Amino acid sequence: MTRIITVCDVYVALIERRSYKEPKSHAQAIAILHDMAMGGKAECRLVREMDRIIAPAAD
Repeated sequence: MTRIITVCDVYVALIERRSYKEPKSHAQAIAILHDMAMGGKAECRLVREMDRIIAPAAD
């Protein structure tokens, strides 16, 4: 459960507009999450599933 929430939290932080940064696109956010997964900081399988589920809605 913690790993799922972590991936979701990072994704939302990347795509939301903040006072100190512009929002990233879905593709940019997923690319960052994939990089994190390659570095062992996120679970690759969860990132792939998030992309599969959210990508159609993000288009």
